[in-house]
Amino acid sequence: MRIEIHQNAPVSSELKRVALDLSREALAALHQRSKFPEESVHEARKAIRSVRALLRLYRTALGEQNYAEHNGIMRQAAELLSPHRDAHVRLATIDRLIESVGNEDVLSSLLREHVAERLQIMTGSLEDAATKAEDLLERFCHSIETWPTDQGNASKRIGKSISRAFKRARKELKSAKKAPLPQQLHELRKRGKDVREQLRMLRPLEPHRIDKLESKFDDLCDQLGEARDLYLLGNLLSNVAKNWPAGKPVINKLESEAVARKDKLVRKGLKQAGKATAGSAKSIKQLIAKRWKP
Repeated sequence: MRIEIHQNAPVSSELKRVALDLSREALAALHQRSKFPEESVHEARKAIRSVRALLRLYRTALGEQNYAEHNGIMRQAAELLSPHRDAHVRLATIDRLIESVGNEDVLSSLLREHVAERLQIMTGSLEDAATKAEDLLERFCHSIETWPTDQGNASKRIGKSISRAFKRARKELKSAKKAPLPQQLHELRKRGKDVREQLRMLRPLEPHRIDKLESKFDDLCDQLGEARDLYLLGNLLSNVAKNWPAGKPVINKLESEAVARKDKLVRKGLKQAGKATAGSAKSIKQLIAKRWKP
């Protein structure tokens, strides 16, 4: 579900509405976890990610204390759900690797079972994690009414927040180019997600222009995300190999494929990040000032 601002409504009331809609969307997704565990966690995490991007957009108007408190609540909710989403992604990634190397034999099936068992031990109970996340989301929903109202220059503050998001993305790109290590690439992807989510909310201001820019950030997030999945899977496979010597032949083959794919994706992701962050946020700031009701 794409949740966007209404440009003819006051800034603070719109951001409150969007934050509440996204939080309720996350709750609704988690309520479906018994029927669709993977999908519900994925949809809840996407909504939470959007809320955190909105909080950064509204950070100056919220004030640092309010921002830290509300962002902390949503960060905890995301951290509770992340291991379960990551486990699902690891298994999907290993399935793609097995298929790509044409090694769908008994050893590959046993390897997947070993990986699944290890992931289950690492992630723990989804029910416990989801219940705690729901409590945090309910708490967040109730607190939204305490957010400050517009003080006459909210549009200007939102514009500054967009500029800050672009600047942080460019900073992380510079760091990732200098040292393309997993943590640096992960930080770049997070900052890219911030910009992407904020652009999605602002889309009604000028859909065609914002869609083009958003797609660039979407591509870099996908490429660096898949590269990170391959890196983490490589670490997991190494740990499995230590406890299952018989699986080393297939593990070595998959690790080689994972490294080759990861390196290619990193190069593409960094190139795409350069394109996405090359533009200035100035035009977006001007759109906000011109078309969003103060």
